[in-house]
Parts: sequence; C-alpha cells; structure tokens
Amino acid sequence: MRNVTLIVAVLALSAASQSVGKVSFFVGNVKLKSESSKEWKDARINLSVTHGDQVKTEKSDRLEITLRDGSLIRVAEESEVTLAAPGGKTIAPSVQKGKIWANIKKLGQRNYDFEVTSATATAAIRGTVFRMDELDSTTVVSVYDGKVAVGPGADLKKQYKTEEKSLERKEVSGPVEVPGPFEVSLMDWVTIAKGQRISVMRNGKYAQTNMDLKNEANDDWVKFNMQRDSVASIKHE
Repeated sequence: MRNVTLIVAVLALSAASQSVGKVSFFVGNVKLKSESSKEWKDARINLSVTHGDQVKTEKSDRLEITLRDGSLIRVAEESEVTLAAPGGKTIAPSVQKGKIWANIKKLGQRNYDFEVTSATATAAIRGTVFRMDELDSTTVVSVYDGKVAVGPGADLKKQYKTEEKSLERKEVSGPVEVPGPFEVSLMDWVTIAKGQRISVMRNGKYAQTNMDLKNEANDDWVKFNMQRDSVASIKHE
C-alpha cells in the first residue's frame, strides 16, 4: 500500500512540475487543447494550463494566462501558440502564428527560466515586458521594458548546423541600430533593451531598430496589454 501511495505522490509532483499557469482573463471564444486530447475546449477563468497545451484564437479573441509566480503572458487574436514547461525548469511558449505578449518577473523572483520561441527566433527572458509577432516571413521581437536576449530558432539552428551551446549571447548597450536592414545573420545571441525591436527573416537576416514608445502606445494590442499590465505591479528595475 505504501508503494501505491508513493507512486501516486510522485505522479502528482510530476504533474505539478509541468504546470504553466491558469487562465486569468479572456475575450471571445478562445480554444485550448491538451497534448493528449484531440478535442478543443473553451477557455474559462482559472482553467489550469499545462505542458503541451495548445491555444487557438480567432478574430477578436484574446487570452491571458497568469503563470505560477504571477508573471503574465497574453495571446492576441488570430494566433496559434503551444505552451511548454519541459522538466518544470523552463516555461517556453512557442508561437506558430500571430502575437504573444509577456510581462515576466525578474529571474531572482522566479524559480524557472522563460523564453518564447518561433521557428526563426528565440527570445530568452530575465525580467521584462515584450512581445513576439510571428508573421508570414518574419519574426519580430519588441521590448517595452527590461532586456531580451534574441537568438536563432529551431529552423535557423538546423540551417546553420550549429549546436545551441556554441551560440554566444552578446549584449547591446542601449538602443542602437544595426546599419543597413537585413544585412547580418542571426548566428549569435543579441540582447535588445527597452525601446528596441529586432526583425528576423526566415533566412536568418535581421534588422534592429528603435521604437517610438509614445507612438507604440496608440497601437490597440499594446494599449490593451499596458492596461492589463497596470494592475499587475510587476517591477523590472
């Protein structure tokens, strides 16, 4: 009987370690599907989200997930995102289509790493507010607070035939622009800071630009997220 109890406890601990968070807000008819199911289910408040769950939104839909430490991620309309928590040490949403917003606590305030991936780019987080847009031919990462390290995604790693452990993360000191659009290949990691945006094409060429944050605040998706973030009280200084 003790063996049975021990097995149940281990399974429960394993399931908990795969937890991503819970649905805390949504608009429209957002659908989610677990890794082990073929059926899509409607989003509902406090619905648990776990490793391998897929999110699908249509026009006018939006979804907010509160992570286990209180950090936030949001999925925009007409998006497809797969949520992952491999080993419980990393939370790593993968964007197949559309847009995702993240307001993530500083590393010292959480017990996991956080990154957002697409086929083209990977954005590794310490503590920041940023978005990733997965467009038809380009992945765009924009930083609204803090810093984000951006490196090649899975497809680019295969293209470069480079082991991830050999990729070096390089930090940019303050907002600067890479001279000439799409002339440099994203083979190394580059850190972008508040007010910067990086666009990475499928072939690995990338361009880094500065954003006008005041103008950004008029964008509907940005405005929505800023309003939601205003009640989160997550500091990044």
